[in-house]
Order: sequence, then C-alpha cells, then structure tokens
Amino acid sequence: MARNPRTPHALTDRTAAALRAAAAAANLNATDLAGELGTTRQRVARWLNGSTAIDTDELGAIADALGVDPVALIRRVRNE
Repeated sequence: MARNPRTPHALTDRTAAALRAAAAAANLNATDLAGELGTTRQRVARWLNGSTAIDTDELGAIADALGVDPVALIRRVRNE
C-alpha cells in the first residue's frame, strides 16, 4: 500500500531519497558520511533508508556535510 504523501512517514521517505541523491552527488557513502558527522554508519544508513526520521539539527549537519543548502533540500522534499 502506498503511503499518503502528506503523512510523516512519506516526508521521511522523501527526505531519505533526497539525502541519498545528495550523497551520491557528493560521492559519499554511509561510512564516509558517518565519519564527517561523527556518528555511526548504522545511524546514517537508517537515515538514508528512511527507517529513522531526522530532526532539524541532524538535517542541518547532514546538509552541511553533503555541501547542500538545508532550506533548498527541505523545499525539494516538500515540492515532490
């Protein structure tokens, strides 16, 4: 069953997809990104696969590590 595009889970899924795309564009895998953020590969993998929601502080740090504007990233997610 498809998720409603307005549910929190759908936003988490779309955020994860946008982060995966940004990580690919930056040539960073979960291990590399974890090193940049000072966290574990497993935690980053959960963010990137959408199984764990990301709070605003985490999103800002991830966006910085990926070299993307966090506001532009949020706009992209909301407009999908």
